[in-house]
Amino acid sequence: MTSINKPMKSAIVNKFVLVVLTVLGGMPCHAQWKYPPTKTVEASDTYFGKTYKDPYRWLENMKDPDVEAWFKVQGELTDGLLAKIPGRDALAEEWMALDKLKPAEYGAITCEHRRVFYKKTLGGENVGKLFCREGWAGAERQIFDPAGYKADVTTTIQSAVPSWDGKYVALGFSSGGAEYSEIRVLEVERGTLLPESIYPSYGAYGWLRDSKSFFNSVATRGVVLAFAHPRGGSEKGEAWYKAGYKTTKPNTWKDFISCAEYLVKKGYTSPQKLGGTGTSAGGILISRAITERPDLFGAAVCNVGCANAMRMEFSPNGPVNTPEFGTVNDAVECQALFEMDGVQHVRKGVNYPAVMGVGGWNDPRVTAWEPGKFVAAMQEATASGNPVLMKVNYDNGHFTEEKIVTFKNFAGQFAFLLWQTGHKDFQPVKQ
Repeated sequence: MTSINKPMKSAIVNKFVLVVLTVLGGMPCHAQWKYPPTKTVEASDTYFGKTYKDPYRWLENMKDPDVEAWFKVQGELTDGLLAKIPGRDALAEEWMALDKLKPAEYGAITCEHRRVFYKKTLGGENVGKLFCREGWAGAERQIFDPAGYKADVTTTIQSAVPSWDGKYVALGFSSGGAEYSEIRVLEVERGTLLPESIYPSYGAYGWLRDSKSFFNSVATRGVVLAFAHPRGGSEKGEAWYKAGYKTTKPNTWKDFISCAEYLVKKGYTSPQKLGGTGTSAGGILISRAITERPDLFGAAVCNVGCANAMRMEFSPNGPVNTPEFGTVNDAVECQALFEMDGVQHVRKGVNYPAVMGVGGWNDPRVTAWEPGKFVAAMQEATASGNPVLMKVNYDNGHFTEEKIVTFKNFAGQFAFLLWQTGHKDFQPVKQ
């Protein structure tokens, strides 16, 4: 089941998915997983007379060598297990093959001084190139290919802003999925970069007057995908959005739970064969859905997800999101954030489903410590014997244009879900 909620004022996007397995197959064998040790610390906050413990707060210091080491060993454990799933690489390869059948995609179309500039990505190409035309009917001319910009690093054109006279284009480059751009100025006639113009940037930029989509291909493999539209999204209007906002946010994961219950009741699946995912702000949904109804899901993925809502405003991107989610400095909103917080609702001794957290090391929107802390808490608490893993994408941020990275990332996530919900083609090869 998939639901994509449009972003509101915040820069965080809601994305929710339930994957329902309907094919017959054996259930995965549950082993006693040996996780890397995770220390705890005495940390807590007291808001309006109530104390909230936070034993994994040390993981928020992403520059601490101990934190880097923790993510590294967690990632290595996850990568090793995913590599044993036979169907994972085939998924990514099939998606790449389907991508080659697509027509060209055009984006960032602008016109200055009778010159038309745009980015074009052919089916099967990893990243887009920059083109221009002399007028709308002019001949197409490639003016920049980011593939050769840096050796051994995949660079994408994040933005292209032509000067008023059309002679130059300010290019915002992104490497490794990072959203911080390196700005270089391209001379259009010669197609060369000016050597003296290198600026770091995050956000919009432009020239002074004196002269300056989402592709989703699903190969079902015996799997039913159901798309949910829980309250809190904007696709059904303002009232629907406000019905899953701050103090009413619990409606979001309760709607998701209701969708899952419907699928089970109607015989589409069973809890053991039901998997769910939440991306970005959807981390609130999936972390709370499985902590409120752990019996209803076989597996879950928290993909670059907000799983620690009470600490979110203390992250780099947190302050701009307080109008959307709330602040701990307001009594009512603090309680609402507690209700949204997956980490705060993990309880020891509960039979939780299999869980995989995914973090982008270069993610400025949802820092990797949010899914990381959720995984740490789950590893310590769960009594089910189901795996709890942390996938770390060092070549990615909150998202990336780079198709190969994207396909491999989501192939790993779906392979995990299909492994844990018993799909016969995704069971690890026994050594």
